[in-house]
Amino acid sequence: MLFQNLKTYFREHGAAFFCSVFVGIIMIAPQIIFIINADSGYNGLPILKTDAEVQYVSRMKEFLDNRGNGSPYSYEDRNTISTFNTISEAILASPALIFPINVVQLNLFYKFFFPALIFLLAYHFLLKVLKDKRWAIVGALAILLGQNLTSISDIFNLIKLNPVYYNFLSYSRPIHPEFSSVFFFLLSKFIYITFHFSIKRKQIKRGF
Repeated sequence: MLFQNLKTYFREHGAAFFCSVFVGIIMIAPQIIFIINADSGYNGLPILKTDAEVQYVSRMKEFLDNRGNGSPYSYEDRNTISTFNTISEAILASPALIFPINVVQLNLFYKFFFPALIFLLAYHFLLKVLKDKRWAIVGALAILLGQNLTSISDIFNLIKLNPVYYNFLSYSRPIHPEFSSVFFFLLSKFIYITFHFSIKRKQIKRGF
């Protein structure tokens, strides 16, 4: 039954699935190239280039070390609840409690997994709204990969074939928006379905 459902899904939304894998590869590609490049100077620590990435990964490491919500920066405050930490860091770090993997490797995996998942969620939400698979794919790609199209300087650099970027794409940033966007698009689809159902119910009542 499960295999049949998956087969049906891939037949109907195969293009969207392959685009989601493409998005995940785009997000993680700079890290993989840096790791496998013999001249990069890689010594176990990947590029932490997105905004506040060091802080988020540090909080995940703190949860693994002390099983708590303490400060990852101060030894004296390690047993004091930190107001900066959220449950998200604990959730994302939890697989390392079961599997032989560290937070750096987890963070690297999430850079592929979450953008791919967010693409599919955005695609299905836009498909509900637009009723067109092609435009839903275009919209989801724009959400995940179109960040630089909102910057005038980046657009000019792209036109001049001189792309100069100082940060990775936003959806490779851990926790927010990498993790929080999963709930955002799930909630968006739920609100749309609920609103649409409410309108249909009112129309049915008026018909009677």
